Amino acid sequence: MAEQQVKYLSISELNRLLQFALDQSIPSVAFEGEVSELTFPQSGHAYFTLKDESTQISAVMWKGQLAHLSFQL
Repeated sequence: MAEQQVKYLSISELNRLLQFALDQSIPSVAFEGEVSELTFPQSGHAYFTLKDESTQISAVMWKGQLAHLSFQL
């Protein structure tokens, strides 16, 4: 059996591929979860964890987007 060559991607290439795949499969998405571990460093961005009963993800909301929220984090 022939060995397959591994193709290494740059982080930018990986990001573009993931963005394209998500845009094609779910062009618009809304979700809900609990915000935890919320921090506001001097940069003004918000760093937090979004979680539900079984999973959690790390998240960032940029300073400019925080101003447009209709609620307070």
